[in-house]
Amino acid sequence: MILKFTLKSFVHLFKSLGQNEYRDFILHSFQVAKISSLITKRLGFTNWGKVYLLGLLHDVGFLLRDLKDTTQHILLESLDTERTIERYDLRNIHPAISYLLLKNTKFFGEEELAIVLYHHENLDGGSAIEPFMTIFRLADSISRNLTKIRRFDDYATVLPEVWRKVKVRRNVPESVKKITLEILEDYTLVEQLLDDNPHFEIFSGFFDQVIDIDTFIEFVKIISLILGTRSIFTRNHLSLVARTSEAIARSMLGTLDGKVMKL
Repeated sequence: MILKFTLKSFVHLFKSLGQNEYRDFILHSFQVAKISSLITKRLGFTNWGKVYLLGLLHDVGFLLRDLKDTTQHILLESLDTERTIERYDLRNIHPAISYLLLKNTKFFGEEELAIVLYHHENLDGGSAIEPFMTIFRLADSISRNLTKIRRFDDYATVLPEVWRKVKVRRNVPESVKKITLEILEDYTLVEQLLDDNPHFEIFSGFFDQVIDIDTFIEFVKIISLILGTRSIFTRNHLSLVARTSEAIARSMLGTLDGKVMKL
């Protein structure tokens, strides 16, 4: 039997978390992912697939905002995902936590990670990541406005207001505004951007790629983080079970089986 781990599998796992208290968080994450990626793709950038993932995961650190076990400076010195999940206080630095968790996947380049790290900052002009920062901030704003659409009749009032805000938004190049408005004026497309479905058909190809098991494990740890932050008991329990399962399987069956059991 050959096990294949794809990005599509991870995105499906992430979507499955959109229940109860995480419903709005997962919905917003998918909206930012799809909007930012589609704008990036239509502008001709080739990294639109990674932008989708960055948009999907840019706020995962926010879920750790209520932990109080240590100080911020200790956190920022750590790049160990499991210890990050279990120990640290992330109240005011959720972009840094998202950055650290994504860095551990070794799937993104440093400039791509910087988009997440600084997504609430205004950088000086000329930065290589500034176009993507602009797109991220725009997508985030659009998502928060689109959440006002609760029924079909809301389209007639909410969408024109979103269009107006895009047109007058400062520090956004006209080329970005033009592409964004073309997307938002397509009602069929807006429906797909509104929901919490991945809509891989819009972003064909990228998510079928196979990733190695170590990278997949780091992505799955993010799922564990989201599940575990409900309480300190579930957080420690999930991590402990994963490590124990890995140790037992590794000793009995080998390294690869240990990694599979850790998942």
